[in-house]
This record gives sequence, structure tokens and C-alpha cells, in this order.
Amino acid sequence: MGLKKDQKQMIKSFKFKLLLLLLVVLLLGCWMLAFFASMDIFGSNFSGFCLLFFIPVAVYDNADTEKIKIITENKGKSGVYRRVNKENGNSYLGSGEDLARRFYTYYSLRGMINYLKKFKNHIFRAILKYGHSKF
Repeated sequence: MGLKKDQKQMIKSFKFKLLLLLLVVLLLGCWMLAFFASMDIFGSNFSGFCLLFFIPVAVYDNADTEKIKIITENKGKSGVYRRVNKENGNSYLGSGEDLARRFYTYYSLRGMINYLKKFKNHIFRAILKYGHSKF
């Protein structure tokens, strides 16, 4: 004896509501972790967990061949970005008020080298070591 159409619809609706509730609980938990991590209550940063919930607006396969596209599409935009090294899987997070200008600094070899003479910058070191095509 199978389920009636109305019963199947109720089960489907219940599963959807349960999934939605689970997502809300996870996002709320993520927000709470980020909030408490910013207060340094735990002694370390748990906000990396929250990165799982960010959906990228744009994805570029090769920072070397898509240089012009990356800069033009982000002109005048502010935001948070993530660059992933395809060679070793390391992620680099950054933000900027003008992303095009920020990304342009990654393509200035002389600028990166001069900056590294005075300051530490993990993404600059990685780009110089692996090249843009690995990001």
C-alpha cells in the first residue's frame, strides 16, 4: 500500500522545512562563532568555519590569463575575496574598497618586491613563488 499524493507532498514539505531550519541554525551558529571569535573568548579564531557559507559572486580559473577580466569586472567594487593556490590548496583572504586597484597591485612585480622589503605579506610571497597561473 503506497502513500497518497497528499501524504507525499506533506512529507516533501516537512523535509524542506526541516532542511531550512537546519540551515538557519547553522548560519546562526556561524554568526555566534564569528562574534565570539572576534572577542577572542576562545583564544583562537573559529571564523574559518563560516567561510563554508559564503557563495562567490565571481570565480576566475586562472589569474594569469584572466588579468584584464579580473580588473575590469571589479572596478569600483568593494568586497572580500579569496585566492586559492592550486598547487598546495592554501587560501588567502583579503578585502578592499576598490578591488580592481587591490588586484592590480598583485600584478605589479616591482610593487610586490618593494613592499616585501619592508613588510610581510603571504599572498605576495606565494604569487612570486608559484606565479599567477596557480591561483
